[in-house]
Amino acid sequence: IDSSFKVLPALASLMSGQLVVPPGSGGETEFASSRAAYEAFPQKATVDGLICVHDFDYSLRLLGQRPPISICRRVPPARHFLVRSTAAARSFF
Repeated sequence: IDSSFKVLPALASLMSGQLVVPPGSGGETEFASSRAAYEAFPQKATVDGLICVHDFDYSLRLLGQRPPISICRRVPPARHFLVRSTAAARSFF
């Protein structure tokens, strides 16, 4: 879980392989750089300043699940700028 549904998201996400399958038999996880994606994006001016909403309740409903109202109250919709700025660089959230 990357915690983007939280108002204050995690600084980073980790993935831990409990069962690693041989290449070519499934899994095929790929990684991407949100910093490189932003640098390569040709229309930066169109996305700078945009705000995205991650709604935990909405996401679960897309999967056919209905979370308890107590959880929905603890995890309200989170708003984040689509483009994040750090001392190092700008990147997509």
